[in-house]
Amino acid sequence: MNELLAIAALHLSHLNPERLDYQQHATALQTRALSSFNDAKEDVSATTCIPMFIFSSLLGHHILYDTLRNRPDNFGVFLDQFMGYIFLHRGVSIVTKKSWSVIKESKLKPIISRIEDAYNSGSDGAEEVNILYEMVNESHLSEASIETYYQAIRTLRGSLKLHRTLTEGCLQPSEGPCTFCITVSEDYIDYLKQRRPEALVILAFYATMLHWSRAFWIFGDGGQYLIQAITAYLGSHWQRWVVWPNSVLHSGSPT
Repeated sequence: MNELLAIAALHLSHLNPERLDYQQHATALQTRALSSFNDAKEDVSATTCIPMFIFSSLLGHHILYDTLRNRPDNFGVFLDQFMGYIFLHRGVSIVTKKSWSVIKESKLKPIISRIEDAYNSGSDGAEEVNILYEMVNESHLSEASIETYYQAIRTLRGSLKLHRTLTEGCLQPSEGPCTFCITVSEDYIDYLKQRRPEALVILAFYATMLHWSRAFWIFGDGGQYLIQAITAYLGSHWQRWVVWPNSVLHSGSPT
């Protein structure tokens, strides 16, 4: 309940930026919600797993909003903050994975089934990511690094397909981006933390989902910022690999 109220306060803060008290309420409620979650996370049961699952989703949205909207001037500092969002969202999601079989059979089953069907609908679709395999193959990487990036690209493809399916059906626009951050491998996240260019290019592709759904108040111009900041950070040598994400900034909608 605290995190639900925190999201409500955060939305009011978004609608009324001059009201600093809304942001303060949102932060205080989030802190209280996290404290309650930490006290209860060792006691996951059929009764508590659904509220915890919903909590993890709401908390992820809250932190992502704060990360995308309260950006520092330095991209490196922003990226560190974005990594903090990923780690925290993954952390609370791990708790609910223990009861995933129960959650899948709950009243949320129709929504979860549609999400899983869209994500796992074969290897076709989101053909834009195919160029990323070419990038990886040309980068003279170790076999372990290549496989890490291949896995990240597969996760990205599934997330893009999921995002398109749900948004075309006027459903939740955040599932695709959140799914990528929760399910991509820890090795990829380590590469992102190291600012490896291949990892940043993949992140620019991820950001297209944020841009497509920029009307969603959580995302805003976060996707545009990520794509442009990554492009500038990588420099001219990597420009050919971020052509598609930059083209999305001009097309405005999925192709």
